[in-house]
Amino acid sequence: MGPPLYPSPLKYRRRRKAVSTSHYAQSNTIEHELAVEWRVLQEQSSLWWKALRQEQAAEIEQLNSKLKNPIKNSV
Repeated sequence: MGPPLYPSPLKYRRRRKAVSTSHYAQSNTIEHELAVEWRVLQEQSSLWWKALRQEQAAEIEQLNSKLKNPIKNSV
């Protein structure tokens, strides 16, 4: 007869007593520093794109006002 096909109760006890670790990086690690830097860059990028979209919308509005039949904004 081979090994049992079910885990021993000892393995279950060990698993229940195991300490769960945090999903997020600890503040004293390089991963945390990189994550913080990434979020700053991501926020800067979002602000840049928002400003670009506003600038383009203003340009489109200005050009539309010069047309005889303005184009309706479909967005």
